[in-house]
Amino acid sequence: DLDAAAPLIDAVFGTAPRERHLPYAVSGRARAQVNAPARALLDALALLASRCAVNDVFGLLQQAVVARRFDLAQDELDQVRDWLVDAGIHWALDADHRGGFDVPAQARHSFADGLDRLFLGYALPDRPDAPFQGRLPAGAAEGSAALTLGAFWRFVDVLKALRERVTRPRAAADWPAILADALHGVVAPGEAELEDLREVDAAIARLAEQWRRSEFPAPLAFDVVRAALQQALDDPARGGVPTGAITFAAMNSLRNVPFRVVCAIGLDDGAFPTAARPAEFDLMALAPRRGDRQRRHDERNVFLDLLLAARERLHLSYAGRSVRDNSARPASVLVAELLETLIPALAQPPAGAAARAQARRALVV
Repeated sequence: DLDAAAPLIDAVFGTAPRERHLPYAVSGRARAQVNAPARALLDALALLASRCAVNDVFGLLQQAVVARRFDLAQDELDQVRDWLVDAGIHWALDADHRGGFDVPAQARHSFADGLDRLFLGYALPDRPDAPFQGRLPAGAAEGSAALTLGAFWRFVDVLKALRERVTRPRAAADWPAILADALHGVVAPGEAELEDLREVDAAIARLAEQWRRSEFPAPLAFDVVRAALQQALDDPARGGVPTGAITFAAMNSLRNVPFRVVCAIGLDDGAFPTAARPAEFDLMALAPRRGDRQRRHDERNVFLDLLLAARERLHLSYAGRSVRDNSARPASVLVAELLETLIPALAQPPAGAAARAQARRALVV
C-alpha cells in the first residue's frame, strides 16, 4: 500500500542525518496524492457533487494552488475563516443548491446569504442594532480587506458557475472543455507545478480521445466523468522504473523490470493477496465462467514477477508481532508457500525436523 507507506518512508529516509543519508525516490503513487493541481481539481469536482459544507469549501481554498489563483495570502485566508464564522455560513452555495437536497430552498446559512451579510458589513461597518432589510451585517470589512472579500466572492462564484454546468448529463464531447475550464478556473500553479498541470491537461486530453473513438451516443453523467478522470490520474501501474536511487513503488509496477535488490514490505496475512469481496449485484461472481479475471490469481502472478525481478537479493517483510499484545502474527499465504518450497531445498540431509528448523532460522529473522 504505497499511499499508506509513503509518509513513513519520508519520515525515515527524509530525516536521516547527512552522513547516513541514502538517496531515494517514491514513484508510482496515485497522482491525486502528489500532484497539487490534480488534487485541487478532483477536490473541486467532489465539492460540486456535495452539499458544499463550509469546512470542505474552505479546505479547497486553503490549497496553495487554489489560493494563488485568487491572490489570497495566508493572513487573508485567516481573515476569510473568521468571516465564515461571523457570517454563520454552514452549507450550500445558494437557495437553489439547498433545495436540491429535499429541504426547503432557503438561502439562510448558505454562502450566498453569508456573502450578502459580509457585503452589508462592508457597507455598514458600524453594525446597526436592527437588521437591514432582514439581514444583520457581518465581518465589518474595511479598506484593503475589501479586496480579500472580493477574492472570496470570485471563488464562490466560480464554484456556482461550474456547478450549473455539471448538474445535468452532457454529451461526451462537451465534458473535456468543462473539465479544462474547471482546472484553469480554480488552479494557478507555481513554477514547480507547471509540469503537474501539463500532466492533468494530458489526462483530460486522453479522456477526450477515448470518448471520441468510442462514439458513445448517450450523455454522460457528472459522477461517471469524475470517476473516469480520477481513474486516469491514479493509474497504479506507473512508477516501477529504476531511478539510480532506492526506488519505492507499487508491486504491480515491477513486472519485467530487473533490480539488484528487491524488498517487499507489508506482506501481512490478509493484506496480500487482498481479500476480494464481490458486490452482491456482480453477476460474474454469481455465475463464474472459465476465463473470468480473478484478482487473487493476478496477485499471485504479481508476487512471482516480484521474485523474478530480484537479481541478487530478495527481502520480504511483514509485521510478525501484534501491536496490541505482542502475539505472533502470520505472514501472507504467498510467503508461507515460498518458505514451504525453500526450506526442504535448504535443509541438510537427512532432512529431519531439526534440519528443517535450522533452514527456517536461516531464512526467517
